[in-house]
Amino acid sequence: MEPRDDFCVFILTYKRPDNQLTLNLLERSGYDGDWYMVVDDEDPTLEQYRDNYGDHVVTFSKAKLEKQFDTGVNGQWRNSVVFARNACWEIARELGYDYFMQLDDDYSTFTYRYDENYQYGYEQDDDPERGLWNVEDFDRFVDPMIRYLERSGA
Repeated sequence: MEPRDDFCVFILTYKRPDNQLTLNLLERSGYDGDWYMVVDDEDPTLEQYRDNYGDHVVTFSKAKLEKQFDTGVNGQWRNSVVFARNACWEIARELGYDYFMQLDDDYSTFTYRYDENYQYGYEQDDDPERGLWNVEDFDRFVDPMIRYLERSGA
């Protein structure tokens, strides 16, 4: 299946330029679409991200976003992924994407719990006999998720 050109994955990350579990997982899971590391402009390892991932790194300003929404915290505390989550909307528009998925940088597995007969599994291990299967073709899940989103009116 050809990747959609209106969809990308944003990996929200901070101070982990050499330890990208989610990116490795996407590659192992067969994802062929566009992806970006979303890094704030205050991250002390920003240049390492740029060295490692080049054009796949997009940045945002926490100081700018801080004025656009209420974090619910008094004072100057800005140690939260909420800034990156909010920044992705504008980043997606600037990059020309209609749809995106936000993933944190520390995912180690993508799994699903229904077998080929639509029987529900519930065990927490990678044993098809017990009900948890690793995603091996991530691209296959993207289009149905977007179609559902479009049809649902969400």
